[in-house]
Amino acid sequence: MRNVGIALAGALALAGCATAHAPIDVADQVTRAVYSDDLNGTVAHFDGDLRDQVKTADVDQLSKLMHEMGSYQKLSMVNADDQNRRYDYEANFDRGSVLVQMRFDPDGKVAAYRISPIQQ
Repeated sequence: MRNVGIALAGALALAGCATAHAPIDVADQVTRAVYSDDLNGTVAHFDGDLRDQVKTADVDQLSKLMHEMGSYQKLSMVNADDQNRRYDYEANFDRGSVLVQMRFDPDGKVAAYRISPIQQ
């Protein structure tokens, strides 16, 4: 497994509307879309400025990393910093896990989304 985090668009800043969803729901939706190699689903929650930063190749690369670990199982909360609107989750697969980190902006949109492999 690679020990470097993989980030979309440099810092992997992605945006999405979270006002109608709990952060874990948004994280799960985005993670499932990335796993499915679904660019439109991945950017469905993103704001226009950051949507333009996400490229098909970025989603392809992350999807391949996830598929190497098997079927996507679930997302579990690792850390919640409500004051700073930062949330960390462990995405579990048949043969491994990745750390999913998200940060929401004051308007309830995802301001950052990062996936990093977890060493087993």
